[in-house]
Amino acid sequence: MGQSPLLGGFEHFVLLALSSFPKQAEGMEIYDRLVITTGRDVSVPAVYVTLKRLEQRGLVSSANRRDDGPRRSHKLFRLEPEGVKAVREYRRATEKLWGESRLTELRP
Repeated sequence: MGQSPLLGGFEHFVLLALSSFPKQAEGMEIYDRLVITTGRDVSVPAVYVTLKRLEQRGLVSSANRRDDGPRRSHKLFRLEPEGVKAVREYRRATEKLWGESRLTELRP
């Protein structure tokens, strides 16, 4: 799979959810997208822990945005080029494995 780090399924879901926003998104927006898209009740802390881990690996970056509203600061996350690369490599590998699978021949 090239030089990108091997990531887990939930990490890919988080990266894909983040990629659906034009530039950047708050953690809760990413959480909402995951819940709506996957139909699963994921843990809010799990999303933030995953975002932090992805940031440590250079796949995501974050910045604080301050305002005068009831929530004084917002952490915004952005997908970095290495994150895009990791997601694309995962998709290529997954599509290749699906193409080579025999699942249509097997009974559940």
